[in-house]
This record gives sequence, C-alpha cells and structure tokens, in this order.
Amino acid sequence: QLVSKICRGHFPPVSVHYSHSLRQLVTQLFKINPRDRPSVSSVLRRPFLERHISKHVSTQVIREEFNDLVSPQNKAA
Repeated sequence: QLVSKICRGHFPPVSVHYSHSLRQLVTQLFKINPRDRPSVSSVLRRPFLERHISKHVSTQVIREEFNDLVSPQNKAA
C-alpha cells in the first residue's frame, strides 16, 4: 500500500523526529519522475550522510566501495 502511494506521489510526511536534512532527502527520493530524484553520488556526498558513513565504515572500505560513485568526475553531476 505504501509503494502504491509513493508511486502516485501521495505518501505520509517523514516524522519530525528525523533531521530536516533526512526528511528533505526522503522527499526527493520519493519523487515520481526518476529524473527528479538525486543521483546516488549526490546522495552520498550529503554532509550528514558523509559524517555517518565515516563513523561506521573504514576509509579503506569507502575507497573500495564508493570511489566510482564519488570520484571527481562524478562530483560535477
């Protein structure tokens, strides 16, 4: 049921218990038109996510797993 609501663009707002940055990101990710959604690389470059990723994932794993997504040539996207 939630999936069909998201597909129609009608979904409940994200709880205010979450940060404004996260609520804004979820809203952008739920856009009906895929072209209006942020790219994976732009999502991973969000400062609030970068902070959480760096706390829980080693630098080596970040380089190995995410380098292609956040490399300088993709940062312009």
